[in-house]
Amino acid sequence: MPTDVSSYAQAAMQGRADDLNSGVGNAEIRMYDSGATLLLTYDLGTISSATDACPSVASPASLPIDATAAATGTVDNAELRNGSGTVRRSYTSSDIGTTGSSNPIEISSLSVTSGQAVRLTACVFRQPC
Repeated sequence: MPTDVSSYAQAAMQGRADDLNSGVGNAEIRMYDSGATLLLTYDLGTISSATDACPSVASPASLPIDATAAATGTVDNAELRNGSGTVRRSYTSSDIGTTGSSNPIEISSLSVTSGQAVRLTACVFRQPC
């Protein structure tokens, strides 16, 4: 049983990481425009173990990850799904930024054209204390 705040955060985040890694496939992030058109799907592979910190964090084990845009538009929101396809978290435009923006999710371009390669450069899941 955890005995301090950071250990509780780590245990909770590890539970989330384990859930994301469960199912028949890999966890993924799907990104949409404001009209709910699917623009990008990132296969996140394995989610790393949670850190013993406050807040505890986890992220995909291998970054960056490339995806090809399925349609043309501007990324407005996203969904994090576990390996079974169940939505585990929704993100708004304020959570998603371009590389270097310090947002929880960072991609190389928010404005995409069908067929364009777009790189996921940061993806951090946080468990508050």
